[in-house]
Amino acid sequence: MTASAPPPQVLAAFGAAGDAVPLAGGQGRSWRAGGLVLKPLDSSPETLDWLAAEVAPRVRDAAIRVSLPLRSGDGALVVDGWTAAPYLPGRHESGRWREVAAVGEEFAALLADVARPAFLDTRDDAWARADALAWGEASDDAAALVPHVADLTAARRPVPSGDAPSIVHGDLSGNVLFADTLAEPLPPALLDLSLYWRPPAYASAVVAVDAVCWHREPVDLLTELGAAPQHLVRALLFRLLADHLNGRPAGDPGYASYGPCAARVLELARPDL
Repeated sequence: MTASAPPPQVLAAFGAAGDAVPLAGGQGRSWRAGGLVLKPLDSSPETLDWLAAEVAPRVRDAAIRVSLPLRSGDGALVVDGWTAAPYLPGRHESGRWREVAAVGEEFAALLADVARPAFLDTRDDAWARADALAWGEASDDAAALVPHVADLTAARRPVPSGDAPSIVHGDLSGNVLFADTLAEPLPPALLDLSLYWRPPAYASAVVAVDAVCWHREPVDLLTELGAAPQHLVRALLFRLLADHLNGRPAGDPGYASYGPCAARVLELARPDL
């Protein structure tokens, strides 16, 4: 369901041109007005400050475009509960998974020397909790009833040595736009920064799991994006646990789509056991 449009004072504060029109996709909360995308604040103000201070300078001349918060005319990043970012042309293209993963790797490389931001410790949304559960940093007894979770948890072992964590985008699959077929081609664009402190290859593992579970790609793709089996174990746990924490009952037939992926991930992880 589409949320209410940004009010006139918000459009004026960010200098938006024209009327706001809803954008398809996501959670139905984003609106375009001219060259801006506006949506209700869905992260902490500290996160926006960090993005403006730490990320913006590093991606300014990068080989990818990154959607980052814009300031209003008086310098605010949030106006009456709304945020703004530039509209980045492009489109989602299913099947370009290697390129999607490469965009995530480039983003992680740009931020490789950034210290772990404090706001990660205060996040308590379903995806942050699913991430902590997937990595064995939290517990949830009910999660063991979700299909495949018990087996995957039993298969979890330490990630490869040297897999140092850094800032990664943990939800790349639906948040990379391609614009290389435009009259004036543009680099790929990265939207809706879902930030985690994990090894960069883990972000690629999430892409591989998404492609197999949600887009019916062959399970062979799981080994083609550079993720180790233990990354894949955690990536699949992350998606299953996010479904659980967002209210999907353990008996929901929708979990069946994860079955082929789970079987292959467990097979790949077997040498680690």
